[in-house]
Order: sequence, then C-alpha cells, then structure tokens
Amino acid sequence: MVDMKSYRGAARLLAKRHLRRFRDEEDGSLMILSIQIFLIMLITTGVAIDFSRQEERRELIQNTIDRAVLAAASLTQTLDPKAVVKDYLAKAGLGSIEVDPLVEQGSNLEWRRVTVTVNDTMPTLFGSLIGVEELSANGNSQAEESVGNVEISMVLDVSGSMNDSVSISGCTSDCPTTRLGALVSASKSFVDKMFDTVQPDDAPDGRLSISVVPYSANVYLGPEMQQAYTLSDDYSIINSTYFWQAQCADFDADDMAKIEIDGSETLTRTMYGASSDIGDAISETSWYNYILNPLNSTWNNCFNFPDNKVIPLSNDRTFLLGTAYPNTPTSTSEKGYFDKLTALGGTGTDIGAKWGLALLDPSAQDEMDKITSIDSDLSERPIEYTGDTMKVMVLMSDGANSNSYSTLPGYRDGATGIMSTLGTNNLNGMEPNNTYKSEIYFYDADRATNPYYRYKDSTWVARSDITQTTQVEDGEETTTATCTKYYDSRRNTWKWNSCSVSTSDCSYNYTYNSTQYYTCSETTTKYIDVVSEAPLYDINYDYLYQTKRWSLYGVADLLRRPYGRTTHEQYNQMALQSENNLSKGLTDKDDRLDALCTLGKKNGVIIFTVSVDPDTDHEVEVLRSCATAATYAYSVTSSNLSTAFSSIASAITALRLTN
Repeated sequence: MVDMKSYRGAARLLAKRHLRRFRDEEDGSLMILSIQIFLIMLITTGVAIDFSRQEERRELIQNTIDRAVLAAASLTQTLDPKAVVKDYLAKAGLGSIEVDPLVEQGSNLEWRRVTVTVNDTMPTLFGSLIGVEELSANGNSQAEESVGNVEISMVLDVSGSMNDSVSISGCTSDCPTTRLGALVSASKSFVDKMFDTVQPDDAPDGRLSISVVPYSANVYLGPEMQQAYTLSDDYSIINSTYFWQAQCADFDADDMAKIEIDGSETLTRTMYGASSDIGDAISETSWYNYILNPLNSTWNNCFNFPDNKVIPLSNDRTFLLGTAYPNTPTSTSEKGYFDKLTALGGTGTDIGAKWGLALLDPSAQDEMDKITSIDSDLSERPIEYTGDTMKVMVLMSDGANSNSYSTLPGYRDGATGIMSTLGTNNLNGMEPNNTYKSEIYFYDADRATNPYYRYKDSTWVARSDITQTTQVEDGEETTTATCTKYYDSRRNTWKWNSCSVSTSDCSYNYTYNSTQYYTCSETTTKYIDVVSEAPLYDINYDYLYQTKRWSLYGVADLLRRPYGRTTHEQYNQMALQSENNLSKGLTDKDDRLDALCTLGKKNGVIIFTVSVDPDTDHEVEVLRSCATAATYAYSVTSSNLSTAFSSIASAITALRLTN
C-alpha cells in the first residue's frame, strides 16, 4: 500500500525541481525581443515610404503648378488662365486635384498675376499602423508677368553703307531693296509690337517712351533737342551753297567718359564742312591734291538731314509708324518717321550710344521738360534708375566704327594770325603747299620779340621791319619852255608841235617861217620817297574755309611753318578727332563705346546690340561686349534683321516668379 504521505512529498519535490529549472531556463527569450524590434522597423520603414511618396507627389505638384502659372500669366497667350492651369495639371496626371486659380490682371492687360494653391491629400500605406490615415501634399505658386513703364532708346546706324543693296530671303511683296529699307521695316515692326504690349491704344498714356537716335559720323540733334541743349555760335556761314550751320555737338575724350550731357552748359557746335584727317585717310605725301572743303558729299562732319533728327521720348505711334502702317506708304503724307530716314557718311557708334544713354539717364529730366513736343504724360522722364521702370537701349550697326571729326574752337572764325600788307584776305597767291610768298606774315602775340614771321624767307621780324615806301608832297616847282605851232594848210589851222611842258598856260612871242613861238609854263607838285611801317590786314578763317574752300588740313599747312611743324602735326593741334583704324592702332571709338556701355549697364540699363552683315569678327565682338550679356547680342544678315528686332521686343517683357 502506497504511503500517500510519502507520495505527496515526492510530488512536491519534483514540482519544485521543475519550477527551478523553468526559472533558470533561457532558451527562446530573444524571440520576443526580435518580434518587438521587427514590428518597430516595419512601422518605421512604412512611414518612411509614405513620407517619400508624399514628397514625390508634392514635388510633382509644385513643378507642375510652377510651369502652369508661368504659362497662364503670359500676356501673349489668349486662353483662359484658369483653363491653362487645369490643363497643365491634367497632362501631369493630376487632373483629380481640385484647384481654383486666382487670376488678377490690369484692365488693359498691362500685367497679369496668377496664383495657385493646392491642398492635396494622399492615403498612407503604413501610416495606419500609427494612426495616420493620410498625408498632405500641398503646393503654392505665383507668377506675374508685367510690363510697367518702359523707356527705350533706339540707336540706329544710318551711315552710307546702309544704302547697300540687299536681298531679303522669303520676302514676296514690298520687299526692302537696301539695308536701310530692312532697318526701317524692322524698326517699325519693333515699335508696333512694343505699343501693342506696353501701351495699347486703350491704355492710359505714359507707360512707354521711345527715343530714336539715328547716327552716322555724328548725331543730328534737330530743333526739338535744341530746345533743351544749346549749341555754340562760334562761326558764321558766308557760303551757303556748300555749307550750313551744323546741328551736331562735339564731345572730347572727357565728355565721352560719362553718360550725362549737361544742358545748362553750351555744347560745342560741330564745325561745318569737313575737318577730316586727309593725311591718314588719303596720303601724307600727296594730301595737297585733296584740299577741297568738303572733298565730297560723304565727308561732312555733320550732315544736314532734318529727317534724321533725334526723337526724344515719343509716345506717338502714328508719328513713328505713319498713317499707312502696316501697309507701305504710297505718299509722303502717309510716311512715318522711320520711312524718311536717309543714309550717308561714316560710322560713329560711340556718339550714337552717348545720346541714346543720355536720353535714359535721370539727369536729363530738366532738359526733357524744356522740349514742347514731349507729351505731358511723359513728364519727369527719364525716371530714376531705382524705380520700377525698365530702361533699354537697342544699338544697331552694320559695320565697324570709323571716324568723326570737327575743328576745335579757336580755329573756326575770325583772324587766323596770318596777315598781309596787300589788303584783307589778300594772300598774294599763297595756298597750301605753296607758302613762300612776299608780303605775307604770321603774328604771334606771345613772342616777346620779333613776333612777326615772314613767309618769304622764314624769318621772325619786328613790326618795324615790315615797311612800305610811299611818296609825299614836297612843295611845288614851275617849269618853263618855248613851244611852237605849225600851220596845217589842209585844215587851215595852227597845231602844237610836241612840247616838254603842258601847253595849257602859254603866251605868244612871234611868228617865223610859218612857225609860231610861245613861252609856256607848268607848275607841278614835288614828291619825295618816305619809308614807313606797312599796314597789316587779317586773313580770316571763314575766307580760307568758305571762300577758298580749303579743308582744315590745307589751312593747317598755312599755319605750320612759323613753328616748324609738319602739316599733320599742325592739323593735330587744330582738329577734334575720334578715330578708329585698327591697321594704325587707333581704337578711340571702340574704347569710348565700351566705356559708355559699361556705365549704362552699371546703372541697370538693359542693352541689346544688333550687328548686321558684319565683315569681321571684330565688329561682332565690339557690340557683343557692349550688350548686357552674350545672349543680348545679335549678329544677323539683313534678311534676319526683323527677326532680331522682334526677338528683342519679346525679351523686353518683365517676368517674375515667386514661390
């Protein structure tokens, strides 16, 4: 019989032993921790995937609405801006998103602002594990295209090469036949586009001003500009057949180093005729064969083409384009400003740019206020650089810079210093390359002694050495003589034989052998020779330039000898020169243009340049350097001139994107 007491004791002992073993057993304990870590990793990875999906969708939404608002805000597109935005979303696979774009725009479409806000949600794949059922994928974008006030200076080359014949490819009717014709067509299209974009007919005036500066060797100011800028009056015209009062202004190196043109100071008027450097241009040794002033019609310092006058701050569309535009004018009355441009002469791109930038510079406000042709809606222009006004210069040229000349003040009018004992402006046959003449002197008041240079023998002499011999009265004397008459039987009269004195005062003596004898008396004035200073008469500049029609180079030859100078050295003393001749190392005009463009760009002026039918890479590089950026510099053929101007018109639109 089992001892139940012993059995129960053994059972308890066994149970305790198993409990101790279970307590001390470690197998399977890591499984629990691993399951916990796995669950955490699964949830974290899932959430990361959800966040990555959220960012991917947010980026897609943002990029899509950025492009959508840019397209919708464009002033050149005619579709409903809201429809444009929704179309962009649909094409990106986001058509399910509900959006209501905010469209704001000016009453005349001078600006448009499109704002899009997207509040999108997407279901999570793993977020529910932590109680997140969806995530937001939002986006916000705003684009504004606006054309505020725009001031434009069109600086256009009207040099002689613009008359070259061209063929416009693709043109079928009313095709320009010259480079100038292509420029006229391109300019009119450009201006028309700017008015359509910036200053439509039903918009308030004052948003757009266009200044036009045609240039050849110089810039013809015209009457409007001379209401603001006074030109000097330091010469007169006595030969209007060949010469005229120049309507251009001279600028020296210091003037060309700055943009501002101070209208409170008198500007030096360009000299009439030609002041060309014949020695450089033609020949240093045979220049005297080319002294006519001007040598030909293309050598004038400043051309007398009133239709090429500067147009300051215009907002008159009809005046610029004409009444027939866009058709070709068939009469003078239908022509606009551009239709009347004339091309002749050299290329002074630097001078054109000087005036073009000056008409964008705020320092010209006082001057522009004086010009009555400028519309009152354009008052207080040019606007300050710090304003929201876009300032643009479009600079066009069909060739390299050449030369611009004038005569310096002091060598234009009045006495030359050359003097003659023979009378005013009597040179006794002296002329360029033939100056060794008697009775001709040069007076230098700065010489302390012997201030007169005698051309005949190249000697400096005193005033007392310039003499003349004259006869003066020295009383009277009476001379008597016996004079006779003979009888002329055929005429039955007495006639005088020759007599040493006058027969007006005679007394009869007697008659012998058919001869009458008289005593005759004659009283005469006695003279003696007296040596005295000879009078000196001036030789005047206007006589040399206009009556003799000698060029500045020729006149320089008359004035060089007293100082032992060559003709070219003397010319350099008298001429204002702005030259560009790469073969001789002359780059005045290129350097001055570059400096002016640099100043303009620093002030915020946007500069576009157009090189038309360039002959050399140098021409292209000069204008490219002037432009705001390489992409703002165009090098085109005449056929593509209108395309270039159209591209510039499109680029002028101001576009801002804010996120």
